[in-house]
Amino acid sequence: MPLVSRNVRDADPEQPISNERTLEEIVQANIAPRCVQVRIIAAFAALELLPAGIGLHGLRNLGFGPPPVRGNLLWSQTQS
Repeated sequence: MPLVSRNVRDADPEQPISNERTLEEIVQANIAPRCVQVRIIAAFAALELLPAGIGLHGLRNLGFGPPPVRGNLLWSQTQS
């Protein structure tokens, strides 16, 4: 950043220079809150997979799952 400050001073010595930052610093400052939000949402989503999986497993064990496959249904219907 000293090179930028020197070039600005050479062009216009009366031009005030303050808060000089690189583009990477500006971008990081702008996306940091969004990254925190995404990480929190991802953590909650991961935590919810366990109860959802347990719930689906429990429903299957209670008989609410897909019906059991008994032979080839298409074959048995065409043979009748």
